[in-house]
Amino acid sequence: MFPHENNDEASSNRTEILLDCAQPWVMGFESSRPEVDFSAGIADFCPERNVYRHLERQGEPSKLFNKAYETYALGVVLLEIGLWQSSVTLDKEGFRRVKNPKVVQRYLMRQAEKNVSPRMGEKYRMVVLRCLRNDLGVVSGVRTDLKLQQAFRSQVVDVLGRAADYVWRPRRHWSCFAIFIS
Repeated sequence: MFPHENNDEASSNRTEILLDCAQPWVMGFESSRPEVDFSAGIADFCPERNVYRHLERQGEPSKLFNKAYETYALGVVLLEIGLWQSSVTLDKEGFRRVKNPKVVQRYLMRQAEKNVSPRMGEKYRMVVLRCLRNDLGVVSGVRTDLKLQQAFRSQVVDVLGRAADYVWRPRRHWSCFAIFIS
């Protein structure tokens, strides 16, 4: 979220910096940490933290940090928003007994497949699943970063943006609907 100045006369001629939580921005990978930054890879077996980490970064990380792993974390957060529930609470025991990260991923994907669409719509559900699968269709190679950013923008950010525009667009026909029900 980006701060903006509030120069309202009611603020006694002082400038206040406000955050507008109603207008969040989803940024591209250029805003995440660089892959060359040190990533300790310290073992962490806490389910409350691991649920947000890509499969290869849970427990004792088997691979170095990769920007594509951020997509998985976003998928978990989008699932939580879609269900209005913390991902850890989706499992009765908070995933404490689960030792295999793939089991957690499959469980989260099943929750998205069954429960997100009725609440948030099919396109939102597809974005959540795409992120949880880390399925942006980008193969490693030349210009991987650029291709990943472009795919993320078109398959995640733009889809969510169009969905938000549709949901928040004023509906002229609602006033007609109100006449019929009153």
